[in-house]
Amino acid sequence: MWRRAQLRLARMCQLGEGLAQDELEAAFWYREAAIRAVPEAQFQLGLMYLEGLGVTEDVDQALRWISRAAAQGHPQGPGPL
Repeated sequence: MWRRAQLRLARMCQLGEGLAQDELEAAFWYREAAIRAVPEAQFQLGLMYLEGLGVTEDVDQALRWISRAAAQGHPQGPGPL
């Protein structure tokens, strides 16, 4: 349950829902949920790395997180590489 709470908090920080928009804080909470195997958090963290939002742009990290999300069945993950 707290994994989903971390995901929701990350989304709130990213979109500025109910608090100031803060991509650095969003990346922190996405990472917390991602390391606990929440596919949506892994995917969103990957996108943040891909675009350099709240983190340093890093294509390798982006692919790593997006691939982890895909391996868990995330519908927007890439197909076989």
